[in-house]
Amino acid sequence: MAEVVAKLAGFRGASWLRSTEDPNRSASILLFDTREQAGAALFAASAVLQKHRPTVAVRVAASGPTTFLAMA
Repeated sequence: MAEVVAKLAGFRGASWLRSTEDPNRSASILLFDTREQAGAALFAASAVLQKHRPTVAVRVAASGPTTFLAMA
């Protein structure tokens, strides 16, 4: 996933977190220049995850001047 996201327009940085109690639970924070670029990342991430990890839900947890995408 990191390789796909890092190639997208406007990508600034990311952090992936995994639960120490349940390795099947994780979250990510992805930073992009614009809301539109973050939306494109959401679309790209959804396509990759649907193919390789169909049980993973991808959703926007928060947005504002910076848009955050959450994958749970």
